[in-house]
Amino acid sequence: MGTGRIPGPLGMRVITGCILRRGPMDPYVYFDDEFPQMTPGPTGTNKDPGAKLAESTEKNSKENEDELKLLVKVYGVVKNRKGDNAYVYWKNKKRQYRVADYVRDRNAFFGTADAYRSYRKKAHDELEADKKKLRRYIEPPPARRKSVAGWEGAQDVFYAWVRKAYEKKLGEKVDIPKLISSQMSEKLKAALKQVRLDYGKSFQAGGFNPRPMKMDGYRLGTISEHAIGTAIDIESAKNAHIQTATWNHILTFTGKSLSHTMRQSKWKSNPKELYDAINAINAEFVKKLKKAMDDTLAEAKKNAEAENSTAKQKAEYETVKKDPLKACMEKDAALKGIGAIFLKRWRNGFFALPWELVKELHEEKFLWGATFSHPDLHHFEL
Repeated sequence: MGTGRIPGPLGMRVITGCILRRGPMDPYVYFDDEFPQMTPGPTGTNKDPGAKLAESTEKNSKENEDELKLLVKVYGVVKNRKGDNAYVYWKNKKRQYRVADYVRDRNAFFGTADAYRSYRKKAHDELEADKKKLRRYIEPPPARRKSVAGWEGAQDVFYAWVRKAYEKKLGEKVDIPKLISSQMSEKLKAALKQVRLDYGKSFQAGGFNPRPMKMDGYRLGTISEHAIGTAIDIESAKNAHIQTATWNHILTFTGKSLSHTMRQSKWKSNPKELYDAINAINAEFVKKLKKAMDDTLAEAKKNAEAENSTAKQKAEYETVKKDPLKACMEKDAALKGIGAIFLKRWRNGFFALPWELVKELHEEKFLWGATFSHPDLHHFEL
């Protein structure tokens, strides 16, 4: 080896990346293997073709990592199409990234790495056209845009995924920018208008959103019914979207039974029974949770005020007073399974739709998200 020669990587895995405007990146460095195809790398100078290939691979690796990091920074959790693998997770109090999985799934979805880069450029051009009109319809929301630098670069990537998913569902000839600009389908507009007329009271309804399906993160490569213009969210601030595992823990906690199959069947044959069952589960959840918290606090207080109480019991009472919900979770496996995030958000009830409104939606042939495997109590679609 001559002076200045450095060893090139042996057995390096090579894949092309994409160009992304730089935004703020997390300080974490991804060390895992990222590339699915094996290509031998040479040992030689930086002027050797093999060394240049190695440099190019390293550059593309960084670009792929930066792309995923920026996507996560702007949009939060992103997952594969099935939703069973998040590309970001926490370990040792640090955010970690599955860059290899993301790049593999991305290139498979778009065809090749080069096809992805080309498609992303097309998506970028559409977002920039007509004074960036289309950017206003695509997440992130305005508040997020103000707080995170580099959001447009992340939106380019996000829209590329969304646009391709539109094509796979609706065909390549569909005018996607026009579809997004028009928002609700005419069928949905007419049905919702009839519901409002028959119900006779005001209610919050919205939900058009050109985005992937979402359940604790975006499932990249999918397209939501909210993006097609056939779905609405009704009173979403008062009615929860519940994971299957969480729902099962709620059933255990309340001592109730209402399976996925039963929910589907009841919506078809007797929607009032389904409504009443969900309403009863919600009421029992609120009642039992309040009682559990009251009882836990009362027990801790009694122990602390007893004549023979210990310093530990007094300290435990102070802890329980600060967070009785946490104390309840430590004593009840079902509550622990439901989780603190859900309990704090929905402790006063996760369902609040009036039957009269649900009835009108059923009569207009809406499908209720309560029938989904992950019960979505505010979701209705045609």
